[in-house]
Amino acid sequence: MQILQNNLPKIFIDSSLSTISNDRDLLIVGFGFTNEWAVRRLKEMWAKRDSHTNAYGRDKKETDEIGAKDVGGIITLIDLNLDTHTSPKILAEMDVMTPMGLYFNTPTKELFVGSAYSIISIKNGTISRTLDNNLFSQIHGISSSPLGIYVACSNTDAIVEVDPSKPNENLWDWIATEHGFNITKKGEKRTISRDINYQKTEDNATLNHTTHVNSVESFDDNNILATLFHQNSLVMINKKTFELKYILRDIINPHAIHHIKNGFIVSDTRGNRSIILNKDLKVVQELKKDFDWVQDSIEFNKYYIVGNDNKHELSVFDVKGGFKQEFVWKENTRKLSSLLKVSGGEAKNIFLP
Repeated sequence: MQILQNNLPKIFIDSSLSTISNDRDLLIVGFGFTNEWAVRRLKEMWAKRDSHTNAYGRDKKETDEIGAKDVGGIITLIDLNLDTHTSPKILAEMDVMTPMGLYFNTPTKELFVGSAYSIISIKNGTISRTLDNNLFSQIHGISSSPLGIYVACSNTDAIVEVDPSKPNENLWDWIATEHGFNITKKGEKRTISRDINYQKTEDNATLNHTTHVNSVESFDDNNILATLFHQNSLVMINKKTFELKYILRDIINPHAIHHIKNGFIVSDTRGNRSIILNKDLKVVQELKKDFDWVQDSIEFNKYYIVGNDNKHELSVFDVKGGFKQEFVWKENTRKLSSLLKVSGGEAKNIFLP
């Protein structure tokens, strides 16, 4: 089923958004790249392994070729109409530079969008503020924490917990180079300093990272879960002792992990599947199809939605793992980065002036 694309200005709002029920389930899709040349070039880069390290990822030269300000980016609000079996409808779109992690902050009723250099806050149809921190660089994941939010920063191999009202003050952090992961995929020693402002560096080369941590999610008040791209792993980190435990080691270049009703869902990116874990972190189900680069996977009411990025589609499964349908967009026009379920009321807070 084709999702119609519009040639939109900076922000587009369909008039029907204001009449949507506040408790209706809607989907926000972050498309990190919307420049067609950049999408094609990025896919070429990520399709090969580095000849020296046998690892996937862009080197410094390739990263410099495509800067964050050149690739575009957009967030799209969609009513999928899964229960009515009618065509999906775009309710709103807004240009945002390289939107990666998406998180709706309920206390302040704003959407936090992870970007290349900072967290962008969107409220009432405008970018209301930015959240800055020395370690915020190439942000790939944002999630709820006991004291605020967790932020997964791929370029600094760091997970940072902050209060959104004071984002430059770390409440807690885990920097991989301080905890046994200090050698890059190119075999070079790496050190990250809290005193250096990494927001100002363009060196986001994947092969210069030691973990390329992609996503973070709370397990309980004392433990977090994170996906380590280079280690092909889902890990649990104890916030007090910093002890690290491997949960999954048979996944390939994983990305997002999210809470679901009865556990967690993990995107096994190059393993071409989504994995369902129960609350005890045991694998109970797999979602499989002809996937090519599973960027993100979420629970959506009584369904699961998988972002099958290189096939430029969203795949919908029922809770038993049965494939239901797919929604596609034009090849190479957009590169999916993240998915977020929001209510109609939350969508109005984000997009309506």
